[in-house]
Amino acid sequence: MQMRIAIVALLLAFPHANAKDYITRGDALFDQSLPSFRRYDKEVKHILHRAWERDVIVRAVHLPPFDPEWIVGIIRSPNGYRAFRIDASYFIWQALNDEKEKLPSIHGIYHERTLDQASALRIVTLWRAVLGAPQNYGKDPTIYGDSSTFHFFVGASPREHLAGWTSYMFVDHSEATAICLIAHRLYEYAAGKPGSETKLQKQIDRSERQLHVQPRSASNQTRGCVISPKAKNLTHKDDL
Repeated sequence: MQMRIAIVALLLAFPHANAKDYITRGDALFDQSLPSFRRYDKEVKHILHRAWERDVIVRAVHLPPFDPEWIVGIIRSPNGYRAFRIDASYFIWQALNDEKEKLPSIHGIYHERTLDQASALRIVTLWRAVLGAPQNYGKDPTIYGDSSTFHFFVGASPREHLAGWTSYMFVDHSEATAICLIAHRLYEYAAGKPGSETKLQKQIDRSERQLHVQPRSASNQTRGCVISPKAKNLTHKDDL
Protein backbone atom coordinates (compact mmCIF):
# COMPACT_ATOMS: atom_id res chain seq x y z
CA MET A 1 0.00 0.00 0.00
CA GLN A 2 2.86 2.42 0.80
CA MET A 3 4.34 1.81 -2.65
CA ARG A 4 0.99 2.59 -4.31
CA ILE A 5 0.60 5.83 -2.34
CA ALA A 6 4.13 6.89 -3.30
CA ILE A 7 3.50 6.24 -6.99
CA VAL A 8 0.21 8.12 -6.97
CA ALA A 9 1.80 11.07 -5.18
CA LEU A 10 4.65 11.19 -7.69
CA LEU A 11 2.34 11.11 -10.69
CA LEU A 12 0.00 13.75 -9.29
CA ALA A 13 2.94 15.99 -8.49
CA PHE A 14 3.94 16.01 -12.16
CA PRO A 15 0.59 15.69 -13.99
CA HIS A 16 1.89 17.01 -17.31
CA ALA A 17 5.10 14.98 -17.42
CA ASN A 18 4.95 12.11 -19.88
CA ALA A 19 1.13 11.97 -19.74
CA LYS A 20 0.54 9.09 -22.09
CA ASP A 21 -1.53 5.97 -22.01
CA TYR A 22 -0.14 2.45 -21.80
CA ILE A 23 -2.92 0.26 -23.16
CA THR A 24 -2.22 -3.39 -23.88
CA ARG A 25 -4.13 -4.40 -26.98
CA GLY A 26 -6.40 -7.45 -27.02
CA ASP A 27 -9.29 -9.25 -25.33
CA ALA A 28 -7.31 -10.40 -22.26
CA LEU A 29 -8.55 -8.46 -19.25
CA PHE A 30 -5.05 -7.91 -17.90
CA ASP A 31 -1.57 -9.45 -17.69
CA GLN A 32 -1.58 -13.11 -18.84
CA SER A 33 1.98 -14.01 -17.84
CA LEU A 34 1.01 -16.39 -15.01
CA PRO A 35 -1.43 -19.35 -14.96
CA SER A 36 -3.31 -17.78 -12.03
CA PHE A 37 -3.86 -14.62 -14.05
CA ARG A 38 -5.16 -16.61 -17.01
CA ARG A 39 -7.57 -18.52 -14.81
CA TYR A 40 -8.80 -15.27 -13.29
CA ASP A 41 -9.48 -13.90 -16.77
CA LYS A 42 -11.46 -17.05 -17.62
CA GLU A 43 -13.52 -16.98 -14.41
CA VAL A 44 -14.46 -13.31 -14.73
CA LYS A 45 -15.69 -13.88 -18.28
CA HIS A 46 -17.57 -17.02 -17.21
CA ILE A 47 -19.28 -15.60 -14.13
CA LEU A 48 -20.09 -12.22 -15.67
CA HIS A 49 -20.74 -13.66 -19.14
CA ARG A 50 -23.67 -11.35 -19.97
CA ALA A 51 -21.16 -8.59 -20.70
CA TRP A 52 -19.70 -10.60 -23.63
CA GLU A 53 -22.92 -11.31 -25.52
CA ARG A 54 -23.21 -10.17 -29.12
CA ASP A 55 -25.53 -7.23 -28.44
CA VAL A 56 -22.91 -5.46 -26.30
CA ILE A 57 -21.29 -2.64 -28.30
CA VAL A 58 -19.39 -0.85 -25.49
CA ARG A 59 -17.85 -2.40 -22.39
CA ALA A 60 -15.64 -1.38 -19.47
CA VAL A 61 -14.43 -4.05 -17.04
CA HIS A 62 -13.15 -2.91 -13.66
CA LEU A 63 -10.80 -5.22 -11.76
CA PRO A 64 -10.24 -3.50 -8.39
CA PRO A 65 -7.54 -4.57 -5.93
CA PHE A 66 -9.74 -5.32 -2.90
CA ASP A 67 -13.40 -5.34 -3.97
CA PRO A 68 -15.74 -7.33 -6.23
CA GLU A 69 -15.30 -6.88 -9.96
CA TRP A 70 -17.85 -4.91 -11.98
CA ILE A 71 -18.65 -4.24 -15.61
CA VAL A 72 -20.64 -1.54 -17.37
CA GLY A 73 -21.53 -1.09 -21.01
CA ILE A 74 -24.11 -0.43 -23.68
CA ILE A 75 -26.45 -2.91 -25.33
CA ARG A 76 -27.97 -2.27 -28.76
CA SER A 77 -31.24 -3.97 -29.73
CA PRO A 78 -34.07 -3.35 -32.23
CA ASN A 79 -35.79 -1.40 -29.46
CA GLY A 80 -32.89 0.98 -28.87
CA TYR A 81 -29.99 1.27 -26.47
CA ARG A 82 -29.63 0.29 -22.82
CA ALA A 83 -26.89 0.93 -20.28
CA PHE A 84 -26.05 -2.08 -18.14
CA ARG A 85 -24.09 -2.84 -15.00
CA ILE A 86 -22.98 -6.21 -13.63
CA ASP A 87 -21.44 -6.63 -10.18
CA ALA A 88 -19.80 -9.83 -9.00
CA SER A 89 -21.56 -10.95 -5.84
CA TYR A 90 -18.17 -11.64 -4.27
CA PHE A 91 -14.54 -10.82 -5.03
CA ILE A 92 -13.61 -13.38 -7.71
CA TRP A 93 -9.85 -12.91 -7.27
CA GLN A 94 -10.12 -13.50 -3.53
CA ALA A 95 -12.18 -16.67 -4.04
CA LEU A 96 -9.76 -18.06 -6.62
CA ASN A 97 -6.74 -17.58 -4.40
CA ASP A 98 -7.88 -17.91 -0.79
CA GLU A 99 -11.52 -18.97 -0.56
CA LYS A 100 -12.07 -21.50 -3.32
CA GLU A 101 -15.15 -22.91 -1.61
CA LYS A 102 -16.96 -19.66 -2.37
CA LEU A 103 -16.24 -19.64 -6.10
CA PRO A 104 -19.22 -21.81 -7.23
CA SER A 105 -21.70 -19.48 -5.56
CA ILE A 106 -20.41 -16.23 -7.09
CA HIS A 107 -22.81 -14.76 -9.63
CA GLY A 108 -23.49 -11.53 -11.46
CA ILE A 109 -25.92 -8.94 -10.10
CA TYR A 110 -27.43 -7.26 -13.13
CA HIS A 111 -29.03 -3.84 -13.69
CA GLU A 112 -29.96 -2.06 -16.90
CA ARG A 113 -31.63 1.18 -17.91
CA THR A 114 -32.76 2.71 -21.20
CA LEU A 115 -30.18 5.05 -22.72
CA ASP A 116 -31.00 7.60 -25.41
CA GLN A 117 -29.44 7.05 -28.81
CA ALA A 118 -27.52 10.32 -28.87
CA SER A 119 -25.75 9.55 -25.58
CA ALA A 120 -25.02 5.98 -26.63
CA LEU A 121 -23.36 7.09 -29.86
CA ARG A 122 -21.39 9.82 -28.13
CA ILE A 123 -19.98 7.20 -25.76
CA VAL A 124 -19.16 4.89 -28.68
CA THR A 125 -17.21 7.71 -30.31
CA LEU A 126 -15.28 8.44 -27.11
CA TRP A 127 -14.30 4.78 -26.72
CA ARG A 128 -13.06 4.85 -30.34
CA ALA A 129 -11.10 8.04 -29.78
CA VAL A 130 -9.03 6.24 -27.14
CA LEU A 131 -8.92 2.65 -28.42
CA GLY A 132 -8.51 3.69 -32.06
CA ALA A 133 -5.37 5.76 -31.44
CA PRO A 134 -2.15 3.73 -32.04
CA GLN A 135 -0.12 6.08 -29.84
CA ASN A 136 -2.17 5.04 -26.81
CA TYR A 137 -0.77 1.49 -26.93
CA GLY A 138 2.53 0.51 -25.38
CA LYS A 139 4.29 -1.21 -22.50
CA ASP A 140 3.97 0.62 -19.20
CA PRO A 141 7.44 0.90 -17.57
CA THR A 142 5.96 1.53 -14.12
CA ILE A 143 5.28 -1.27 -11.64
CA TYR A 144 2.12 -0.50 -9.68
CA GLY A 145 1.18 -1.81 -6.27
CA ASP A 146 -2.44 -2.54 -5.45
CA SER A 147 -4.25 -0.68 -8.21
CA SER A 148 -7.28 -0.98 -10.42
CA THR A 149 -7.15 -2.36 -13.94
CA PHE A 150 -9.67 -1.39 -16.60
CA HIS A 151 -10.39 -3.25 -19.82
CA PHE A 152 -12.23 -1.36 -22.57
CA PHE A 153 -14.02 -2.62 -25.68
CA VAL A 154 -16.01 -1.05 -28.53
CA GLY A 155 -17.61 -2.91 -31.42
CA ALA A 156 -20.53 -0.88 -32.75
CA SER A 157 -19.95 -1.33 -36.49
CA PRO A 158 -19.55 -4.46 -38.63
CA ARG A 159 -16.06 -5.99 -38.20
CA GLU A 160 -15.15 -3.38 -35.58
CA HIS A 161 -13.35 -4.81 -32.53
CA LEU A 162 -11.16 -2.47 -30.52
CA ALA A 163 -10.08 -3.67 -27.07
CA GLY A 164 -7.33 -3.29 -24.51
CA TRP A 165 -6.50 -2.95 -20.82
CA THR A 166 -4.51 -0.53 -18.70
CA SER A 167 -3.62 0.15 -15.08
CA TYR A 168 -2.32 3.61 -15.90
CA MET A 169 -5.28 5.58 -14.53
CA PHE A 170 -3.68 8.09 -12.19
CA VAL A 171 -3.05 11.14 -14.39
CA ASP A 172 -6.35 12.98 -14.74
CA HIS A 173 -5.79 14.10 -18.31
CA SER A 174 -4.72 10.70 -19.72
CA GLU A 175 -7.06 9.60 -22.47
CA ALA A 176 -7.99 6.30 -20.84
CA THR A 177 -9.02 8.20 -17.72
CA ALA A 178 -11.48 10.21 -19.83
CA ILE A 179 -13.49 7.07 -20.60
CA CYS A 180 -12.83 5.48 -17.21
CA LEU A 181 -14.74 8.38 -15.62
CA ILE A 182 -17.66 7.77 -17.98
CA ALA A 183 -17.64 4.10 -16.93
CA HIS A 184 -18.06 5.18 -13.31
CA ARG A 185 -21.01 7.40 -14.28
CA LEU A 186 -22.58 4.55 -16.27
CA TYR A 187 -22.24 2.40 -13.15
CA GLU A 188 -24.46 4.82 -11.23
CA TYR A 189 -26.79 5.48 -14.15
CA ALA A 190 -27.58 1.84 -14.93
CA ALA A 191 -28.72 1.27 -11.35
CA GLY A 192 -31.01 4.31 -11.45
CA LYS A 193 -29.15 6.35 -8.83
CA PRO A 194 -30.84 9.77 -8.36
CA GLY A 195 -29.05 12.51 -10.27
CA SER A 196 -26.97 10.02 -12.27
CA GLU A 197 -28.37 11.08 -15.66
CA THR A 198 -27.18 14.66 -15.20
CA LYS A 199 -23.78 13.49 -13.93
CA LEU A 200 -23.39 11.16 -16.92
CA GLN A 201 -24.17 13.93 -19.40
CA LYS A 202 -21.74 16.30 -17.71
CA GLN A 203 -18.96 13.69 -17.80
CA ILE A 204 -19.62 12.98 -21.49
CA ASP A 205 -19.28 16.72 -22.16
CA ARG A 206 -16.00 16.90 -20.21
CA SER A 207 -14.55 13.84 -21.92
CA GLU A 208 -15.48 15.17 -25.35
CA ARG A 209 -13.62 18.39 -24.62
CA GLN A 210 -10.57 16.51 -23.37
CA LEU A 211 -10.47 14.19 -26.39
CA HIS A 212 -11.45 16.90 -28.90
CA VAL A 213 -14.66 15.09 -29.78
CA GLN A 214 -17.38 17.43 -30.95
CA PRO A 215 -21.09 16.49 -30.78
CA ARG A 216 -23.12 17.25 -33.87
CA SER A 217 -25.63 20.08 -33.91
CA ALA A 218 -28.97 19.44 -32.19
CA SER A 219 -30.71 18.79 -35.51
CA ASN A 220 -28.29 15.98 -36.33
CA GLN A 221 -27.59 14.70 -32.83
CA THR A 222 -29.26 11.35 -33.41
CA ARG A 223 -26.48 10.65 -35.89
CA GLY A 224 -23.95 10.65 -33.06
CA CYS A 225 -20.74 12.68 -32.90
CA VAL A 226 -17.84 13.72 -35.05
CA ILE A 227 -14.23 14.11 -33.97
CA SER A 228 -12.27 17.27 -34.51
CA PRO A 229 -9.14 17.24 -36.72
CA LYS A 230 -7.02 16.89 -33.54
CA ALA A 231 -8.55 13.53 -32.70
CA LYS A 232 -7.88 10.11 -34.12
CA ASN A 233 -11.07 8.57 -35.46
CA LEU A 234 -14.44 9.12 -37.13
CA THR A 235 -17.98 8.10 -36.32
CA HIS A 236 -18.95 5.12 -38.50
CA LYS A 237 -22.05 5.39 -40.66
CA ASP A 238 -23.05 1.83 -39.70
CA ASP A 239 -23.41 2.58 -35.98
CA LEU A 240 -27.18 3.08 -36.05
